[in-house]
Amino acid sequence: MKRKLIPLAIVACGIMSLASCLGDDSGFVYADDVAITSFKLGTLNQYFHTLSSHGLDSVYKKTIDYGDRVFYIDQIKGEIYNPDSLPLGVDGKKVLCSIGTKNAGTVGIKSMTSDSLKYFSTTDSIDFSSPRDFYVYSNSGISYRKYTIRVNVHKEDGDVCVWKRMGTNDALAALEGMKAFAVDGRLLVFGRKGDNTLLYSSVDGTAWTDITSGVGSTLSADAYKSVVESAGYIYLYDNGKVMKTADGQSWTVTGNAQLKQLVAASSYRLYAYDTEGRLSESDDEGATWTTSVIDESQDLLPDEDITSVCMPLSTNASTERVVMVGNRSASEYPSDATPMIWGKIDEGAEYSENQQWTYYDVSSDNRYKAPRLRNIQTVNYDDCILALGGESISGSSHKAFDSFYRSADGGITWQKDTVMTIPSGLSVSQKSFAITVDKNNFMWFVCGGSGQVWRGRINRLGWIKEPDTFIE
Repeated sequence: MKRKLIPLAIVACGIMSLASCLGDDSGFVYADDVAITSFKLGTLNQYFHTLSSHGLDSVYKKTIDYGDRVFYIDQIKGEIYNPDSLPLGVDGKKVLCSIGTKNAGTVGIKSMTSDSLKYFSTTDSIDFSSPRDFYVYSNSGISYRKYTIRVNVHKEDGDVCVWKRMGTNDALAALEGMKAFAVDGRLLVFGRKGDNTLLYSSVDGTAWTDITSGVGSTLSADAYKSVVESAGYIYLYDNGKVMKTADGQSWTVTGNAQLKQLVAASSYRLYAYDTEGRLSESDDEGATWTTSVIDESQDLLPDEDITSVCMPLSTNASTERVVMVGNRSASEYPSDATPMIWGKIDEGAEYSENQQWTYYDVSSDNRYKAPRLRNIQTVNYDDCILALGGESISGSSHKAFDSFYRSADGGITWQKDTVMTIPSGLSVSQKSFAITVDKNNFMWFVCGGSGQVWRGRINRLGWIKEPDTFIE
């Protein structure tokens, strides 16, 4: 607590005048302890941009009550701010607010252009386009505390996806099929070239290095299809061996088995098709395998374009949802209008029950079906499943790469995503592309045919969250 008078005559005189008046009441006890205890917004103007019926840009204003927004007070640093910024378009130059103080302290606000102070009033509109210094004085007039108050307002639209082309790579352009992963601060791309699968690595999406030799053996042409991610490791199956890596350069054999293909993974299990096409699982990194329990016919399992996501459940610790998506052979099942989608709740807690796989049958009244797309791929993004693929195989009219498709209910219903857009200027082969998401919520789009590499992110997923707890 600072115990000196502010050298500003107007404030000192005002406070002393107030103290003199209070002194007429013999029952009043003057307090030196003072602090700001609350800060609350009132109604603010917010401006919205829209298009008129003639396609012209138009702006309209709404007055909105933001009194429910939480402001945190750091009494140690003397800082007050809202950790969740106000939406884009809020006028931060004309802010009505109220301030609560300890022991009926008097509040003054410092000018933005000089050292002068004026009394704070709840009826005055305050310019918070930059941080403002507030002073709260004890009713004795001999103590004060300084606070810096910030009213954070977003400078960009949160629901806009911004893409950046990172470069073009000839080696990636030559791949005939691929899968991509983001682990250990780097990108890994597995892709087929001729009779072999190659592995490329990059830390920035611009410069790429062939690190296939680190695997220790030549990979078959279809090995890229049999790669999954589990608990920060990449697992690959090829030539009777299950291998894992944390960085793509150093590999360890974790199991020997006769499998057809790895198809999915959680943090607790690997999933694969055995040589008979049965869905199987391993909870020891591929060392041993058992047949999985499924609730429908094996004939409903996808056998082409298999992709999967793993999503932690916020409602249950050590519990994840695994969703597998893929197509059945177009020649054998030409009438399929949707991909085959299966899901499972996977639990890692001790003594938890191993759940069965469930087939997501598409009901006749489901208006939002997943499209059956060539080379469909999925990622976990923005707490949803996003799917992308080439042209529709049959039964639908979806164009190649026309949109991301979003499922917010674990793969049951799907709609075109209006926020996660397709990069402008995209050039990509329908047979060879890959998408993945890194720890910073960037989506990476790697394009066979052209070799383009794109990085995109929804703006709000890159915003830094202010701290909302303080430890003395």
